[in-house]
Amino acid sequence: MISTEGNSNRDQTFELNLVPFIDVLSTCICFLLMTAIWINVGVLNVSQALGSEAPPGGKNPPSVIADIKNDGTIQLSLKDVSARVKKPVAYDVAAQNGRIDWERVEAYVATLQANIPDLKTALVMPSSHTKYEDVIRIMDLFKKSKITDIGLAPLTGT
Repeated sequence: MISTEGNSNRDQTFELNLVPFIDVLSTCICFLLMTAIWINVGVLNVSQALGSEAPPGGKNPPSVIADIKNDGTIQLSLKDVSARVKKPVAYDVAAQNGRIDWERVEAYVATLQANIPDLKTALVMPSSHTKYEDVIRIMDLFKKSKITDIGLAPLTGT
């Protein structure tokens, strides 16, 4: 028979050394805190296109509507502009090889801003096939042109 008397005298406690585990966790926390300063989150403030209140005074400010079609064509149309503006009310920028011709869009928006200095409102109307980057790019283009009130309409086309 095997005697178990020697095993019963042995201490049955188990100690886990937590110091290396705590060191690894503190290193990870320090790494996360140090790299958090390199994260740059971009924010673009826009308003909802529908359901906004009417401006005080009863007269709508001049605005430009950018309707992005499925084929990449952008139709820029003016709304509530005075009769003295000689630019066409609607202007189509045709797509080049299925892509938006950003140079022509930028040139036309710059022309609009030069001819209508009180133009501060824009509405972007993407279609269901419009790329997210194109929507952000046209909104950024309006912001660079000092058009501060930018709205985003729900999807218009299929």
